[in-house]
Amino acid sequence: MKIYQYFLLAHLMLIFSSCTGQNNPKYIGKKFGVFNLDKISFDENLDTLFSKSDFFVIADKNSYYDTIKNKEIYTDTMAYIYRIPHAKVDGLYSFKGIKIKDKVVSFTADKNKKFRKLDFSIYISEDEYSKLLNDCKDFKDITTEQIRKANNNKYIILQKTDNHKQTTLYCLDDRRKKGDFNYGTYTEGDFFIRITINDLRIKDDAFYKRENNDLKP
Repeated sequence: MKIYQYFLLAHLMLIFSSCTGQNNPKYIGKKFGVFNLDKISFDENLDTLFSKSDFFVIADKNSYYDTIKNKEIYTDTMAYIYRIPHAKVDGLYSFKGIKIKDKVVSFTADKNKKFRKLDFSIYISEDEYSKLLNDCKDFKDITTEQIRKANNNKYIILQKTDNHKQTTLYCLDDRRKKGDFNYGTYTEGDFFIRITINDLRIKDDAFYKRENNDLKP
């Protein structure tokens, strides 16, 4: 093989590597493709990620109630929550192949604008739930017996820690049948799933203590 062919091959391999290594688009927006929530790295810059979208940011401040002034007093900012209005979410996100429709997805950064947490909830069908469980076979069931009994075995918590990223699924079987006290009431799907993904690289600050206080094994 001639020397220029070696250089050409190396160049093509570099291009292929950069393409396959890009798990998600640089920006969130329909024209950039679907953003896979399960593939976040927490190295994303949220200002850049949302810069091409119609989004808003909520400054989450610490506060206390002043009984003398009879009002809530806000102090320092604890976090910044980035969101796209739920009416504009359709087609933007997916999780394990499940499309997220008209649901708010919260990307939370700490006071230094470091992306630290992702949080959202969805209703899915029984078929989608079966597929989700199949795709999450490597997750650990951390449901306590107390929680199982309190929810008649209709609520489970699955969790996976992968390097610095911890993903937790809170799964409620919301299927209803005649005889149930809530039978006939409106529901968006058979199963309600709340999903949180946390960055575990920083564990010694107030943000971690407050935002990572969900049930642990």
